[in-house]
Amino acid sequence: MKAEELDKKFDDGEDVLDLFNLTTLKRPALETQAVSYLGGLMNQQLWSRVKTKYQLGKLIYGKVEFHASFGVFVDIGDENVEGIIQIPDFLDSGAMIPEMYPEIGSPLGAVVVGYTEDDRNQVWLSVKPSILQKSLVKLRLPVVNQV
Repeated sequence: MKAEELDKKFDDGEDVLDLFNLTTLKRPALETQAVSYLGGLMNQQLWSRVKTKYQLGKLIYGKVEFHASFGVFVDIGDENVEGIIQIPDFLDSGAMIPEMYPEIGSPLGAVVVGYTEDDRNQVWLSVKPSILQKSLVKLRLPVVNQV
């Protein structure tokens, strides 16, 4: 279809999204990149899959990818989402400073504590000792009878 035909369909109010495969787009001289149609079915399906794969409280493994002033980005081996550990999610108490971040490229285990369901596509992670302990050791707590 020529660009003029597409423009006319768009101007006439036709749904032109059906004419494209929105799961991948090819940009000139760049690799194919997965994209999400925000607010659409594709985004809902992506987050359904992400939340199943990276369940809250689940321990996952990745590699430190990048340092930022607010935390670190973690490669969790998924092309659709990235992990992020923000400064408050490093220590149970005390002050965390960027100089204390794990080295880029170092492996780490972290617990899934949330998600950023927008164009950033982030899985929030925590390496707080108390959070890691809860994930690693499943305590069997006694049931308390309530009368």
